[in-house]
This record gives sequence, C-alpha cells and structure tokens, in this order.
Amino acid sequence: MTGRQAARVLAVLAPLLLTMAGAMTGAPGPFRVKMARVAAETITAFRIDSAADGAVITFSHPMAVDQVTVSPTHPGVWGLGRAARLAVARTGNRAAVAGWRPGQPGLVFVLDDPWTDRISLTGLAMVPFPGVGPNPITPTWDLRIEGTLAGRRRLEERLAGVLDRVLERQTTSRCFCCHQVIPLGLATALARDRGLRLPQARLASWTAGWTGWQHPDGSFSFTEAPEFGVVTPTLCAAAVMAWTRFLDSRLEPALLKAVTFLVSLQQPDGSLVPDFTFPPLLVGRPAMAWLLGLALREVGTLLEARGFAPIPRLEWARQRIEAWLADPEQPGLDKALFAGLAATGWPPGPASAPAPDLVREVASFQRSLDPVRDPELTTLAELAGGGRREPPIPGTGETAASASRDFRTEAWGLLRDLLQEP
Repeated sequence: MTGRQAARVLAVLAPLLLTMAGAMTGAPGPFRVKMARVAAETITAFRIDSAADGAVITFSHPMAVDQVTVSPTHPGVWGLGRAARLAVARTGNRAAVAGWRPGQPGLVFVLDDPWTDRISLTGLAMVPFPGVGPNPITPTWDLRIEGTLAGRRRLEERLAGVLDRVLERQTTSRCFCCHQVIPLGLATALARDRGLRLPQARLASWTAGWTGWQHPDGSFSFTEAPEFGVVTPTLCAAAVMAWTRFLDSRLEPALLKAVTFLVSLQQPDGSLVPDFTFPPLLVGRPAMAWLLGLALREVGTLLEARGFAPIPRLEWARQRIEAWLADPEQPGLDKALFAGLAATGWPPGPASAPAPDLVREVASFQRSLDPVRDPELTTLAELAGGGRREPPIPGTGETAASASRDFRTEAWGLLRDLLQEP
C-alpha cells in the first residue's frame, strides 16, 4: 500500500497504541491519540472521549466517513468489563445501528457521511463480561474508521460530476469534444496521482465508448462534425489515452496507433499543424507539440514496461518535437507555457526541471492571467510551475466575470484544486 493509497483509511488504532494510552490514563477514557498513521503517512489527529454507554470520537479536520468497525469489547469505547451487543453510531448527518454475534469481526456501521467532525458511539444493549476468574475474556481494542478527508471526498464528487457532463455531451453530439476531454483526462490522471477514489467503472465505460470511434489508420474524425478535422481530435484522443491508459489495457494499442498516425503528419521542423482550433487552449503549434510530446513519451514508458525495445521512428519523432518546443527561434502562441509543460513532464510523469529563464517566463505569463476569464491557461501555468500560484499583476487579477459554474469554470477549477491537494 502506498502512502496516497493509505489515505483511503482514516485511522487504524493498533492494540498496542491504545493499550499504551490506556496504561497512561489508567481509565477507560478519554483516550487522546495525537496522530493516526497508516503506511507511515499521517492521516488525521483525533481523540476519543467517554460518554454515557459509549464514546465520542472527535476529528481535528472534517471527514467523510464511509464505515466504522469497532470491537464489542473495546474498553475505550464501551468501558472496562462491558460489551456492546447492539449499538448506534451517529455522525453529523447520518446514523446506523449494528448488532454483534460471535464470529463477527465487530460492530459494523455503514454511514456514508460526506462531512462530519465527530462520531458518537452509543451502546443500546450492554452486557458485562468477566475479565478475571476461571474463564476470563480478553477485551480487544480494534477500531477502524474508513473514509477520507471531507475535502478530498468533495474533489471525488466533483470529478464524477465533470465525467457525467462530458458523457452527456459526447452522447448528444457524437463528437469527441476535445475542449472537454482534455481537462477530464488531466483531472483523472491528477486525481489518481493524489490517491483519490476514482469512479473506475464509469471511467472505463467512458473510454471504451470513444475508443470505438478510432479508424483503422489510428485517426479520429467524425462524419457528423467534419469541421473538427482529423489531426486535432486524434491528438486530443492520444493525450487523453496517455493520461488514462491505466483504466483499460485496450487503450494501449489504441494509443500506439494514434501516435503512429500523428507522427506521419509531422512537419520537417518537427512540429504538428492543427486542422481545427479552439481558443484559448487548442491554438497553434506549441499546444499541439506539448500534447504529441507527452503521448510519445507515454508510449515509450509503456513499451519499456511491457519489455519491448523503443521504436526508433517514434523516439526520433519525440526528440524532434521536444527540440522544436525548446528552440527559442521557433515562434508560437504561448510557447513558453507549453515548453514549460513539456520540460516538467507532468503529466504523466517527471521528465526534467525546466531552465530558470523558462520558469520565470511562465511565472510572468501566469501573473497576467485572470483565473475566471482564463481558467485553462491559468491551470496549465500552475502545472508548468509545479503547482505554484503566482500573485496576479494589479489590475489583471481574478474578477467576478462569471459567477456561474459553467463547464470551463468547474472542470479547470477542479484541476486547480487537485493540483493543490498533497
């Protein structure tokens, strides 16, 4: 289990930890635990205080609590020499009753509360049990709280909402919807990197739906919308497959076919010319170069992971596209931004640190943006800067230009918030 995967579990209170706490207090409660750790990562601070026929668990940060499992003989919850056969758990918005019989792991409360700062456990049917004598029963200290920080759960819900909107748009228009799948693909990759819970089944269904639109030559185009061209939708599809190929192994050959098609269209200088533009993101060769470069880099990572040698033609194409982006003599709209994204290499993985001059150029560009008016470029500038948010230049900062949560605001705002998530 990785540290970020461990963030799915709020607290696992080991018997040793609570035994030590009990020994220090000399009483059933309150038990004060400074930090709960799973896989060496701090999840949250909390405390347990005794209450009538039970206890109250208080968190230092609001939590989304899915399920609570507690031993029926937990002295810190039910008191010494007492066992709970039936109990109720209450959070800020939910309540659940659970009973216990021999052979069960404990009292299991399914709560599914997206926000709470405490859990109240109250015994409804308490019985004594012998701790001494000819047949003593040893109490157990098991307490498991499953969930995540409430803020992280909100990010998970927002990702699912963006996915629903993209699915609806693609179904209605029978089009790839390049300007919408780019932020969704990025958000999916970043949410996975941050250890958030993904709507796996729905995401896999989404990718399976549009990969069926790929033509035998590897390209993507749509008879219902010929004005969207072939190069731009294929490039966007390749980038999204690079970010989401972990969802379905069938994306791997589709990604390889797409980049092979795109490489055949590279210009002599290494760049790629779009046949459809969508301001402010999908405009000009620099944006195309960034997307093609990351797709080619992910193909190289994929081939290495599968035990295959690099494909010389694709390696040469990647080197040419990266050289074009790094060449200061090559013009292009917002070229410093996309060169910075290519240099940092995220996503899908770290490549190399950008040159200091490029970092300063991206930071200067970022300060000129309005996050409300320019959510796409603002977010990408933060990606290029490693998540750093530059203060805006006076007179150009965030405005109240749009108070509505339109798709651009929601999707790119989700990305910005994901980028700040540790």
